Amino acid sequence: MDTNKARALVEYLTRHDRAVTAKELAGFLNLSVRSVKSYISSINGEAKEPFIISGHSGYTTSSAAARNYLRAVRRENTPQDYEERANWINQKFLRYHVSKLNLYDVAEALNYSADTIRGDVRRMNGSFASFGISYELHGNDICMIADEKSLRKLASYSYFEGSGDRIVSYDSIKSNLDDVDVEAIRRILEHTMAELNLYVNDFSLTNIVLHTSIMASRVLSHHELPSEPCPEHGEDDIVYHAAQRICVELEDLLHLSLSREEQNNVYFLLRANIHQDPVTFADSLLLAYLFSIIIFFYLLCKKNLASTGPECEHPCYFSQEKIPMIFELFVLYFFCAGRHLY
Repeated sequence: MDTNKARALVEYLTRHDRAVTAKELAGFLNLSVRSVKSYISSINGEAKEPFIISGHSGYTTSSAAARNYLRAVRRENTPQDYEERANWINQKFLRYHVSKLNLYDVAEALNYSADTIRGDVRRMNGSFASFGISYELHGNDICMIADEKSLRKLASYSYFEGSGDRIVSYDSIKSNLDDVDVEAIRRILEHTMAELNLYVNDFSLTNIVLHTSIMASRVLSHHELPSEPCPEHGEDDIVYHAAQRICVELEDLLHLSLSREEQNNVYFLLRANIHQDPVTFADSLLLAYLFSIIIFFYLLCKKNLASTGPECEHPCYFSQEKIPMIFELFVLYFFCAGRHLY
């Protein structure tokens, strides 16, 4: 269970003086109705006594018990310095796919004064300028201004580097992007690349899964890349065919539609991370065979150089003057063959 989303669920219930349906909570948290019910069951299970009450009209909560729960959660997860607070604010924007947050809600959640949060927001304009992100204060609202590409770049940083995880793991991807099936996305990528004989190492595969999952999460929340000219791809571009196949399977898995810009984004992601022409086992055997021929001729040359007497008149005998030229030609030929294979 994502603690941040659990806390957001309780906060949402306490802000409303009416029953809230599971469907409404699912829309707010960007989760399925089933996941919302699972969250509520877990929250009630962790509390000393259940405080989220289910009724015919939806869910209500006991205000006092909810406040106690939120205070306990905040003590465990309260950011302690500017960097942690800035990352927390960014994650709020990204997790809930919103462009503004209430200043006083943020201050209360972080247990800092509104003036401290205002100072953090102004400072964040410098810290995240390289991402193409800017922040503004409008009345009681903190507003984030950025295009979709900048937001996805920020998501990659904020979810992992900004939170202290220097090596991206599948567990961290799952915990930060729990609105998409990360394992299913990984299986689609692995299966497609194996079928098309495209090589990718473990680090690159994790990177592809990360950015594909971020893309899927954003598209599911109706945040898509803007329309722009896309390059044409040749019919023999195997990476392009892999991207197309992956996009079709993602659409079936997540019940979404990927625009041409999103499909092109997947193509460039694959192009940057995979090796189109891996050296196969057969290629390695052939190179070993060629190398053994070179060694054979080298040893034959040495034997002929050391030979004296009548056997030197044999038709297979190489004169000392011819040996360097013959050997260099063989080396050059097999070197070129090896470069062609790689």
